[in-house]
Amino acid sequence: GQYQDIAATETGEVTGPDGRSAFEAFTDVTSLVAQYGAGAWSAAPGTGRSDDERTAGFGWTLVVVTADPGAAPGTEVMVLDGAHVVGASSPALRVPLDGLPPGRQAQIRTLTWTPAGPALDTFPQNLAESPAVTFAAGATPYLVGVVTVTDTPSR
Repeated sequence: GQYQDIAATETGEVTGPDGRSAFEAFTDVTSLVAQYGAGAWSAAPGTGRSDDERTAGFGWTLVVVTADPGAAPGTEVMVLDGAHVVGASSPALRVPLDGLPPGRQAQIRTLTWTPAGPALDTFPQNLAESPAVTFAAGATPYLVGVVTVTDTPSR
């Protein structure tokens, strides 16, 4: 269907890896997904806004968490978003995952923005061994955006 303007319920701003302002916004679109159902969904910057030019170099992410009838009972999901710069002049970023039960195996998915564009990463992690995700500082700064975590209940 047509694009719909959606207002952010939470916003933030940081100085991005390239020195320009990077904006972060969040809103819950659950009711739209429930109303219109499965299909191809996308997000795009609004039109006619003064900040369009400033945000054009950064990515947009639409995160949708759905129920999986085949998932084991007790499966939990966390979605953590924000805008955090990690790089040569900033320390590593540690994101605690203590909202999930300890000792479980989790599937971590991260989205970062680098000078080359968005980077997706997925990896398993034992929450008993490490109840946090750490983004290491390096020579090239990058922007941490979204972290999603799905745990697997112990059987």
